[in-house]
Amino acid sequence: TVYSGDDHKNTIPENARKERAVVTGDTYVEISGNAHVPVASHNENDSTSGSDFPAVYGGSFCSTVHNTEVIIGGNVVIENGGPNGVAFGYGVVFGAGRDDIVKGTTFVKLTGDAVIGNDSNTENITNSTVSQKHFSAITPLGRSSTASYMNGAKGYYTCEIQNIEGKDYAAVAEVNGGSVDVLMAGGRSRNTKQYPNTVSGNVQLVLSGGTVKAIEAGSIEEKEIRIKGNVDILIKGGTVERYILGHYPSFGEIPDPEENITGQCTLTFDSCGSAE
Repeated sequence: TVYSGDDHKNTIPENARKERAVVTGDTYVEISGNAHVPVASHNENDSTSGSDFPAVYGGSFCSTVHNTEVIIGGNVVIENGGPNGVAFGYGVVFGAGRDDIVKGTTFVKLTGDAVIGNDSNTENITNSTVSQKHFSAITPLGRSSTASYMNGAKGYYTCEIQNIEGKDYAAVAEVNGGSVDVLMAGGRSRNTKQYPNTVSGNVQLVLSGGTVKAIEAGSIEEKEIRIKGNVDILIKGGTVERYILGHYPSFGEIPDPEENITGQCTLTFDSCGSAE
């Protein structure tokens, strides 16, 4: 059964996601070869619904899938907006979908000579990058938003990674080659305070090759995530140009124990040469 927004003009019914495009198996997304994903012409604020976000997703939209896998490789170029948000592009690769349920686990990998981002972006990267639209990112999580719109009907959902089989890692992202600004366990989205992006289990971020400007294990409060487990950062090779961030700074506020990461953040260096 496919739910139609035409059936409900104002509010999306609670069971709509269970009725929409349910995939009982796995999803696999690969962008490879010399593929080029150009910059988008409009940002999410220009959309009719006010919540569209141009990106690469491993899952679906307000739907249900089992496991997801996303591979970005070859000589792929996925562009994103330039400095100060002058242009708005894709530039973000999500392991899950938008307001989606992943019953199992997610896996995302950047490899080869693939580039996510914009080489002309020379703006200084700081530990608030998850809130800035002009930095590229790769995350094993999905995206939650303030609202979902279907033909004018409105609904509120979280993006969930449920890990129903109890795997060691519910969500994994690896940079094995190429380049991207941020490898992170977070999500770039609007204020999601009431509808957080949730992960039931541990998350692993792996750098085994390639170049990233930063690795971030969390997210700022208004871009809320709830990781019900640990975040393990494993460095096996490659280059981190700026910083590695564990728990996100609270900026003087006492964080809610239910927000962000309920477990520990662990950083491990393994077979990666010198400390530099």
